[in-house]
Parts: sequence; structure tokens; C-alpha cells
Amino acid sequence: MKKIIDFLGNDIFFNKKTALSLFGFNLLAMLISLIFPYLNYIFIHYLTDGHLTIKILSLILLGLVALLSIQSGINYLSQIVMVRIEKKYHQSLRKRLLNQLYLTDYDKKSIDINYLLSRDILAVDNWLEKILSRLFIECLELICILFLLFKIQPKLTVVSIIISFTSFLLLKMVSQKLSKVGEAYRNLDKEAQKSELDILDNYAELKISHLQSEFIDKQNSIWERQNHAFAKLKKIELFFTIQNATDKFLLELMFIYLIGGYFVLNGQLNIAELILFSNYYILCNGLINNIRNYLIDYRANIAPYLKDLIDYLDANSQMAFSGIEEKATISKAGADLDIILSNVAYKNALNKEIFKSANLKIPFGQSIGIYGSSGSGKSTLLNIIRGKLSPTSGKLSIGNWYPSEIDPDSLAKIISYVSQEPLIVDGTIKENLLMINPNFSDEEIINACRQRGLGKYAKEGPDGLQKKTGKNGKFLSGGEKQRLSFVRAILSDSPIMLLDEPTAALDKDNEKLIVNNLSSYAGKKTIIVVSHRKDTLQFVEHKINLELL
Repeated sequence: MKKIIDFLGNDIFFNKKTALSLFGFNLLAMLISLIFPYLNYIFIHYLTDGHLTIKILSLILLGLVALLSIQSGINYLSQIVMVRIEKKYHQSLRKRLLNQLYLTDYDKKSIDINYLLSRDILAVDNWLEKILSRLFIECLELICILFLLFKIQPKLTVVSIIISFTSFLLLKMVSQKLSKVGEAYRNLDKEAQKSELDILDNYAELKISHLQSEFIDKQNSIWERQNHAFAKLKKIELFFTIQNATDKFLLELMFIYLIGGYFVLNGQLNIAELILFSNYYILCNGLINNIRNYLIDYRANIAPYLKDLIDYLDANSQMAFSGIEEKATISKAGADLDIILSNVAYKNALNKEIFKSANLKIPFGQSIGIYGSSGSGKSTLLNIIRGKLSPTSGKLSIGNWYPSEIDPDSLAKIISYVSQEPLIVDGTIKENLLMINPNFSDEEIINACRQRGLGKYAKEGPDGLQKKTGKNGKFLSGGEKQRLSFVRAILSDSPIMLLDEPTAALDKDNEKLIVNNLSSYAGKKTIIVVSHRKDTLQFVEHKINLELL
């Protein structure tokens, strides 16, 4: 759980104001549930004493109506608060997931973030919502009811607790027995099926060797044991059901009234107090069952989802890349970030040699244009620099570090990458821009869009930042996807920018806008551009033909 909360952030659920509001609503609901039995007690008390009048009865009924009205209002307001919490939670969660996907580089994969939200995370969210909104209050209410029960009749309370504890142990024992018999029955069923298949598959051979009767006897024996186990299973299930009914009715009413009646006859309780005690006891038992159901629900339904979610975080976070070695973390501020290739060679999966012995030094702040024929290794070079591919031989360093030694999270923050096929997830323009940093303000995003080629989306609304991108950006043109990826790279403010054909899908005007933006970072960032367009490379300080490297 700590790993999930660390990943999602401390603001995963709600702020203090919302939390206090929700706590207040549930506290009021708890107080009302405690008052209801007391009104019933007043009614029985006056009725048995013969002092019940129309006025008292009217006041009791008025109190019940008032409490019911308040309870309905509380339920309505708490639902509104929970909707707000859920919305905030999902927004926060989605931002962090998208940011994690960006840092771990899912360029080539189809991302359906809604699947994650609809299954593992929503299941965990719904369970946590129950815990946060009810469990604490129910535990508090349970303590209050136990206190009231002791105030009414301490001895009867102790007896009631013993009855509940005995019932709980009995239920647990029967449940374990049911589980064991059920497992045995399933194993016998598998054994019977296997034996039957063996007989069918080998019947001719068994007949020749006169062994078919022996196997048939064995099969009949298995079936007999299976039927016996099935009958036993049904008996235990029936007893389990009866025991549940007994727990709810006989133990709660028969034992309480029988033992409570003894105290009434001895003058230690009156009838009104006995009814009040039984009402509070039933309420107490319901709370215990709720708490127990939360734990059962967690083990049966939530634990598997939590495991899947933790496995997802393990597989797709920086831990998945770091292995057992501790990776170094570097800061982009004030670091020596010269890029140096020393005798770098690389062979692809088909054992084709892309580089033989590449040597290159790119001082920090230089802009480099790379060109060459198709298959010369332009994109491969960028992927080696960003740590996604490792050289077959030779070394590549960024400052005093090798990419394999740098924490992937830190590497993603010092190197921004604009690919030919940008990572666009099924969401909105705003969500895709927030992938790089979930904490950007709307003003920062709007200014970046206005200045970097996405001016038409520099506004709120369905035609602006809230425009749907569709899966893999199907609602955007190729040029819009490239510009969105470029704006995201600019927003990252990383000191090294790698651009792989960043203007391939752009018209002349938008290409010029991108080039002007890139030229404004001369001396401030290291920019490496791969492009077959001469106009795109006009701003760079040096051009390199990769085939001559």
C-alpha cells in the first residue's frame, strides 16, 4: 500500500477541508443511529409505566421524523462530497500514471489508460473509499455502543460479548472446514475426470489385458468417495447457512431475551432497558459484521487487484530498469552534460552493423543536425544517447556518467525526446501535456501552447485543452501530434533535446515556427535534430553526415 501511495502522492485522496467535512457528516450519521434506539426506549418506558400521552407520543414521532430528515440530508451531502473526492482522486491518479508512462517511454506501445482506471485502480479506490468514509466512524460507533451497553447492564454485556465471540469462532471453524472439504471435493472431481479419460483412451488395451474391470472398479470407488464428499460439503454448507441465521436471530434475540429476562425478574433491568439493550446489541453486531466484511472483501477481492497494481508499478517504474544495481541520480542543474561517443559500434537484431567505430563530442549548448540515407542509423544514435539501446562496443557518456548508470527517471528529466511517432494517450490535450509534469498550472500550459505551435488549443473547453485526442491520437492530425509532442518537450525544460524528424508531418509555416523556437535555445540547451529537410536544419551550428561518422 505504501508503494502505491508513494507513487500516487500524498494528495491521492482529498484535502483536509474535504476530509473534515466527510468526517463531520459520518459523525452526525453515527449520532443519529445511536439516538434512534433511545427514542424507542422512551416510548416503551412511558408505555409500560402507563404514562404515555398523546403529547409524548407526538414528540417521539416528531423526533423520529426530524432524525430521518436529517439523516437523508446527511446522506445526500456526503454523496456530493464523495463525488468530489472521487473526481479529485481520479484526476490526480491519471496525471501520475501518464507521467509514469512518459518517463518509462511507451512510444511504440498502444496505451489504454482507461483500462487501468476501470479495473485495478478503481477496485482499490472503491475499497479505500469505504475504509476512509466508514471504517473509522464504525469503529468509533462500536466503542460508543459498547460503553452504552455496559452502562445499561454490565453483566449482560459480558455475556453478550462471550456469545458473539463463541459464534465468531464457530463460524470461523465451519468456514475452514467448508474450505477443506470443498478443496477435497474439487481434487476428487479432477481425479475422477482423469481416471475416466484414462479408461476411454486405453479401453481397447485394457480389454485385451483383461484389466478393464479393475479400472472400472477404481473409477466407481472414486465416484463413491466423490459423492460422499459432495454430501458432506452440502451438509456443512447447510449448517453454515443455519449458523449464520442463528448468529443473526437466535443468538441476538433468544439468548439476549432469555438472559435479559432473568435480570428483569431479579429487578436489575426493566423491560424498556432490555429492549434498548437488544437494539444496541443488534446494532453492535451489525457493525462487527461490517468490519469483518471489509476484511473479507479485502482478502477476496482487493488483495488480487493490489497485487496487479503493484506488479504494474514494479514493471513500469524506474525500478524495472534499475535491476539489482543502485543507479546514480544526476541533477540537470549545473551538471557537465557534454555528450561523448568513443569508438561506439552497434549491431542490430539481424546482426547488421550500423556503426563500426563512431567518435563524436557534442559540448553542452551546441545544436547539431544529423542527416544520412535511410538505414544509416540516425534514430539508432538518438536511442543510444537516451539510454534505450546499448552500444555493442565502445562507450557513450553524458558528462561524467554513462546512460546505463543513470537512474531512468533522472535520464528522462535531462533528455526530452520528440519521436516520429509521438506517444499520445487516450485523453485530452491537457492530459497529454501534463504527462511531463503533473504540477503545471493552466496558465503555463496555455502560454506554452500559444508560443509553440498549438495556439488553437490555448484555451479551456472542448475545443481547447479539453479536446479529446483519441487512442493513439486518432482525433489529431499528424502535424498536431508532432506539435503536441514538441510542446511537451519544451515544457519539460530538459537541458538536452533529441528530435527525430520533428517536422516531417508539418507544413512550411509550422515548420518555420518550430525552427524559430529551437533557435531561441541556442547555447542554452544541447539540441540534436535528425531530419531529411534542409529547412529544419538551417538553425543548427553543425551538420553531421552519419555515413561519414
